[in-house]
Amino acid sequence: MRANANRLEDYLRGMRRHSPLALKRLQEINNWPEVMRAEIDRRAIHAIGYFTDDLILAIANGEVDIKESIRDILAVKLPVDFEADDASTATQAGVVATGQ
Repeated sequence: MRANANRLEDYLRGMRRHSPLALKRLQEINNWPEVMRAEIDRRAIHAIGYFTDDLILAIANGEVDIKESIRDILAVKLPVDFEADDASTATQAGVVATGQ
């Protein structure tokens, strides 16, 4: 938990140096949990942009069950070092989605 707080504080220190007005605007936000949940959703939706048109159409038509596919993928145990850092999860998802 403290590691996450330290990362946040490092980032905010950088904002203070390079964009103090943006940092002050962040201070005005009162509903951080709701804002962060919306950001999680935005990032998940962003990953859909890597899907091919054919795949999107197949999902839309019910030919592919995305929840079932996600469940199958999550059921496979990965090497410990791959899941070591929650902060890299979004990056890993991007790598998986793009096949890179």
